[in-house]
Amino acid sequence: MSALLGSSHPKQARVEPDFDATVIWIAAALLGLGIVMVYSASIAIAEAAKFTNGQVQYYLVRQLIAVGVGIVGAITVVQVPMRYWQIAAPYLFAISVALLVIVLIPGVGREVNGSALFEMMSWKLYCFASFFLRIRFSRLRFLTSMI
Repeated sequence: MSALLGSSHPKQARVEPDFDATVIWIAAALLGLGIVMVYSASIAIAEAAKFTNGQVQYYLVRQLIAVGVGIVGAITVVQVPMRYWQIAAPYLFAISVALLVIVLIPGVGREVNGSALFEMMSWKLYCFASFFLRIRFSRLRFLTSMI
């Protein structure tokens, strides 16, 4: 009835958050589970190791510091607009490939258990893949329509 008479209160548009709360909760649950798993798996090792001085929380504290650094890094990365990541993606990928080649040079790279470490490449590969798919999306849509 108020719609017919004209309400004095305009409808307020619902503002959607810029993130998916479900993804945040799932990530938090996985982080919590991972912390519990690290702690339960490392209590005996930390207690027996000489360099931890018998501190059973040694690996737990290290894991919590790594999680904290990761969360701060994720919040920082999310603040950068997507268009900047799309512009930087090919350059980051090229730098990553160059660093991979440098790692393979004897005396420069570090080798653990017979393999060279390629840790810095993973997130840049995802960034480049998203850039590549954005550029090639029209071709991919054409190819999937043929299937």
